[in-house]
Amino acid sequence: MKLIDFHTHAFPAAIAARTLETLSRVSGIVPTGDGTRVGVIEEAEAAGATLAVVLNVATKPGQEPTINDTAQTLDAVLSGEGNTVYFGSVHPKTPDAEGEVRRAHARGLKGIKIHPDYQHTELIHPSYEPIFHEAQRLGLVVVTHAGWDPLSPEHVHATPEMAAAVLKNFPRLKLVLAHFGGMHRYDEVEQTLAGKYDNLYLDTAYSAGLISPEQAERITKRHGAHRVLFGSDFPWHTTRLERDFVLSLDLKEEEKERILYRNAEELLGTTV
Repeated sequence: MKLIDFHTHAFPAAIAARTLETLSRVSGIVPTGDGTRVGVIEEAEAAGATLAVVLNVATKPGQEPTINDTAQTLDAVLSGEGNTVYFGSVHPKTPDAEGEVRRAHARGLKGIKIHPDYQHTELIHPSYEPIFHEAQRLGLVVVTHAGWDPLSPEHVHATPEMAAAVLKNFPRLKLVLAHFGGMHRYDEVEQTLAGKYDNLYLDTAYSAGLISPEQAERITKRHGAHRVLFGSDFPWHTTRLERDFVLSLDLKEEEKERILYRNAEELLGTTV
């Protein structure tokens, strides 16, 4: 069966080790890889994945040119290899955030990643609205961290309720909520989000061992397997671990195919 990992992370080789050390200290999670693009590819290939989406996060206003130019360059240089797709990022408090979304689109990027915890901004804050508005208009995919995060354990910056408000205000926005819609907020995802928004996608990143198989199956069936994306969160979880979790679920083979690669192909406009 084909496989696309829709949720991975990689850093420039020169800073990857230092960045992972810092993130590991903050999160308390030991990485399973070296944080480089080569590491992502090696893990993807070991799991049988032919494509990995590499997500970047602008943690400070003004980082967009560096992050998005790098993403564009890597996509352009490596497009012939067909094994990675880089998303850009926009910080909600950067000057002209809406313009940064337009520039990301003009660079040919398929989507952007936001992280309300690392951007210190709740998902429903008005400063995100220009980003959502322009991404909706241009058809860009927006991936966001959702639910609990070790950076801010007492303050969840992206709850299922917040996501519901965004989805109501931006009904054509292609919004991907990571971690089955909300890490450690699975009951709320099941009650508040599952099956209620046609423009909502959930990814499976860092779910193995956190969400029960039974609840993952219920959420998937209620929301529809055609709106669930396979992701690992590598290098924090391995692609193999998350792949095996999805394969273990009591779902039809066509539903698993949808999750493991077909939905990603449709969102990215590519085939593997």
